[in-house]
Amino acid sequence: DGLKVCIGLDANGNNVWLDMLNTHLLIGGMARKGKSSLIRSILVGLMLTYTPNEVKFVLCDFKNSDVKLFERYKHVYGGCSHDKVSFLKQMKWLNEECERRALYLYRFYYR
Repeated sequence: DGLKVCIGLDANGNNVWLDMLNTHLLIGGMARKGKSSLIRSILVGLMLTYTPNEVKFVLCDFKNSDVKLFERYKHVYGGCSHDKVSFLKQMKWLNEECERRALYLYRFYYR
């Protein structure tokens, strides 16, 4: 059924759902207009809807303020990177993990 999260209300007061498996999300805007609040709402919504076995987060927060609050939760894998060095290590691990899983799926389906 996807990986759905409610991101707010439309003009008629209906919930607006975003399927994180079928789309990309870019959050932009002026300072102090709710970008960090939206990100926290998305993370909390996903954590309340899905178990740590169903969804894991790899987090990065260069400001060291917005998502570091989530480091202690079981949904977060490997903590939160706060600088360029730890971020690059995190991305290297993530890339290797994606390649490992792709190889596993390839062997599973094409044996």
